[in-house]
Amino acid sequence: IKAKALTVEEQNTFFDYCRNTFYDNLFNVAVNTGLRPGELFALQLSDVDLENGYIDVNKTLVYQKYLDDDCKTFHIEPPKTKQSYRKVPINSICRVYIERQFELKRIVAEKRPKQQNDYLFVTKFNTPLNSVIYSDAIKAVIRQINLTRSFDSQFEVFSGHTFRHTFATRCFENG
Repeated sequence: IKAKALTVEEQNTFFDYCRNTFYDNLFNVAVNTGLRPGELFALQLSDVDLENGYIDVNKTLVYQKYLDDDCKTFHIEPPKTKQSYRKVPINSICRVYIERQFELKRIVAEKRPKQQNDYLFVTKFNTPLNSVIYSDAIKAVIRQINLTRSFDSQFEVFSGHTFRHTFATRCFENG
């Protein structure tokens, strides 16, 4: 599949519609850091250094069935490549959404006393994220956009990885 990036117009439309939804913080952090989906899912509270303004990328979270698993389950893996271990700067926009996410995580965790973990981005049940949940959350926003559009101007569905390409594209455009 060809790497897709959102145009500035598409990006603005998407983020207008996802404003105040449960995954708004996640989408904004994704598009402002260029983290891979699995890196976002694996982020723990301790990986975020607000004082020094960076996210420490040191693992990825995958949801799959390995040989000795009875069913699909979560596995912490090393990042994709050696170069994937990195400190990603937190820009001023990203900081706002990370701070909001710390608060949302606190609320969600409080509501689910039995389901505790250190993941920053979680479902409303305080469970870890996977690519299906991520993809469904993106599609939900796009469904809202498309309610207001004719059949010949529908907003195209995109994958969670698109935020990474969009981030890279904006970086490139801004030199």
